[in-house]
Amino acid sequence: MNSGPTKDYISYWAGKMNNRGHATTFGRGSTEQDKRIIEASVLAEWVRSASSELSLNITDAALLQNDPPDAKATVNGLHKTIELTELVDGDFIADVKRSRNKGKHRSAFSVRDFSRVQWDRERFFTELNNLISKKDKKYSAQEVPIDILIVYSDEPWLTPEEVSIWMQPNKKPRLTSIGTVHVLLTYSPGYREYWPIFSMD
Repeated sequence: MNSGPTKDYISYWAGKMNNRGHATTFGRGSTEQDKRIIEASVLAEWVRSASSELSLNITDAALLQNDPPDAKATVNGLHKTIELTELVDGDFIADVKRSRNKGKHRSAFSVRDFSRVQWDRERFFTELNNLISKKDKKYSAQEVPIDILIVYSDEPWLTPEEVSIWMQPNKKPRLTSIGTVHVLLTYSPGYREYWPIFSMD
């Protein structure tokens, strides 16, 4: 009988999350296997959220062996290609690790760093649109059309309540290789029973 994840498995992932030090839900090792475990988790949460919040009929969602695209799914009866990418403050993660090597503590919840890790509408759209445009340029060069780009984030101060306000209107930048953009935030207690999701059409 399968009794669930082993203690070693849980300890491994807890260690990777703690080691990242920021936006820890997506902390992982450098192996392809770790990457695919995170992507599979995000894809599964996207199916739940998009089905519930966006009223999409999604079946056969699965990761692909060769990317891009990262995944595929049948959405409302149509085959769709899917790419996954994370919106995260990589510079802050680097600072956390550098400080840790010097025996110092940095955190999105500390007085020292609280202001730095806040999000407002301007920062959100600047970083989001830069990320989307960068991905679009990459796929255009590779001549790979992407039907749905899922931008997922575990930024602790990027709240669904604020994002829902900022996303009105929710137009994406002009793109050539990306159809729809879905912004997927990690679970927020009291907001929904699934991960918050927002669509940019």
